[in-house]
Amino acid sequence: MPSAPDEPSFSGNGNQGDTPDALGPDECWILAVVDGFIPKIQADGNAPAMETGPDGGSSSLPQNQPLPEKSRLEPKFVVENARRAREEAEAEEDQHRAEKRLRGIAGKTALAEHCDKLSRSIQSFIKFFLGNPTQPHDYPASPSPSKIKAQYWAKTPAEIEYFVSQAEKEIRKNIQSPPFTPAVLKGQHKGQAINSQTKADVERSLALAGISRLTFDWDTQLGANLPWNSAVVDTLATKSIEWIRRSMPLTNQEASQAQAIIQRWFNTKCREIRDSKNISGDNYKKLKDEKATKAQYQQWRKKIRENRCKMLDKVMKENILLAHVVENKDCGSDIEDGDQNTLPLSLSPNWRSSDLTYVLHCLDNMVQAQANHHKTIETNQRIYGRSGTRIKTFKGVRGIPRGLPRDCYANAWWQLLSPFEQETVSQVKPMGLPEISQNLKTRCSATGTSSATEPQPRNKNKRRLEDKSSGVGASGAPAEGSTGAAGGRMNVD
Repeated sequence: MPSAPDEPSFSGNGNQGDTPDALGPDECWILAVVDGFIPKIQADGNAPAMETGPDGGSSSLPQNQPLPEKSRLEPKFVVENARRAREEAEAEEDQHRAEKRLRGIAGKTALAEHCDKLSRSIQSFIKFFLGNPTQPHDYPASPSPSKIKAQYWAKTPAEIEYFVSQAEKEIRKNIQSPPFTPAVLKGQHKGQAINSQTKADVERSLALAGISRLTFDWDTQLGANLPWNSAVVDTLATKSIEWIRRSMPLTNQEASQAQAIIQRWFNTKCREIRDSKNISGDNYKKLKDEKATKAQYQQWRKKIRENRCKMLDKVMKENILLAHVVENKDCGSDIEDGDQNTLPLSLSPNWRSSDLTYVLHCLDNMVQAQANHHKTIETNQRIYGRSGTRIKTFKGVRGIPRGLPRDCYANAWWQLLSPFEQETVSQVKPMGLPEISQNLKTRCSATGTSSATEPQPRNKNKRRLEDKSSGVGASGAPAEGSTGAAGGRMNVD
């Protein structure tokens, strides 16, 4: 194979204008690159066919060694893109999960809440015929297997269809309805009264449906469709809607929810009855009262937080950081029962700084000072009244609100944390909480200068009219353990 003709070298030309000295810096750089490629091109042209790889060409020429592979992307760029990809994948997964949940919600019909008037009326209607039970032990026992098997509606569909094909009179003669036994009265009826005509109509319908006494099979599993329970639910749903429509307007859509409302109430009572089987009546009542008290305290805490946020929007609307702190539900104090026949106790967290505590106190005092209506004052007495304050100790950082400004945490508690725990809890700079506390103290505290200039009464035996319900000391701060009657300010936190 003839060799390729030698290419003239740029550096070997006799043209003086092409010399490196006559070229500019850009042309010299290009010339150096081209001079480096020309020997490689000539060597590839002299190599035999199919031997132009690393092993081809003359054995005397050095083989081309692979260049070391270097990353073309900066590490920071690679890491940021990887993190962004993970975030996008998580966001896509969350969006898919939310869309799936919304599709499930959209496919279901909205059921009336258990606290709505319709639900409460249906529940009151059912409890009346169950004897107005006050606790799970008062509910009628489940029907016996013999009573369930003795009912005509428990027969096979083919047998029922055969009887229906006959004359109605012959069916009633062959299948006698069992006598109906009303439930024993256990307590007082709550809600709208049920007259004797309605009571007799419901009992007659239950007897025609084959129900000897009104009760449910409480031992059934969740979701099981037993004939006894289905017959009771259908009868009570029909009769309860007829009874409710006599006193309030009801649409067909609302009336169609009666069976679902009764089924939901039945499932709840089944769970309560199963849980209370091994508990006596007195202990169950005690546990129920404790649950109700705990739920009431949670509502009070929520109401106190809402009142603080509304008051802060009035006095310091521009302070976004403080509004964010007050919005945090973990910044408020917990509530627990006090001694017998006393107001509840306030549990102040040990991580909270004294400045934040005082700011919350001032907001509570402002809310109570603006109360004018007697109902509002009475509500404040119940919500803000405390018999004392206790310190709630937190171990470590568990249960501590994160991301608050540094001056929201007490210094003594903060020093007990490790550097890693401090970074975990908060890295937010202080927001000037001591200055805010001092400004509120100046605004809310009494000056005490007007009493020195006012003339004192001459008669020392005459009693001075004092507001005994204020519970406020000379400095204007709430007194320790104040009960907070009408018009007064109470120590909540």
